[in-house]
Amino acid sequence: MLDDGIPARGERLRGGALREAMLRLREEEKLRARDAATRLGVSEAEFVAAKVGHEAIRLQPDFADILRALSGVGEVLALTRNEHCVHEKHGTFEAVAIEGQTGSVR
Repeated sequence: MLDDGIPARGERLRGGALREAMLRLREEEKLRARDAATRLGVSEAEFVAAKVGHEAIRLQPDFADILRALSGVGEVLALTRNEHCVHEKHGTFEAVAIEGQTGSVR
């Protein structure tokens, strides 16, 4: 690891070391999770997983129940992104339809 807490090229941080590096990086600058994960050499999922028990809660994999329950929380922001685009949708979860592993929300 380099002096600034950023992993050296090819070094992969895990567990407590990743969390410590995240905290150091947060003190230096405000970055989106995706950008901070890139700086630390991990995926965004690994970055968020390192926060479980501190700032994140691991969801149980019953996503159909989670989607159905979202109708009761009011307006939300649904965000999807990749290397090429960002899609944001503000609204409510209504008319949730789940069939097998496919779902739709209006």
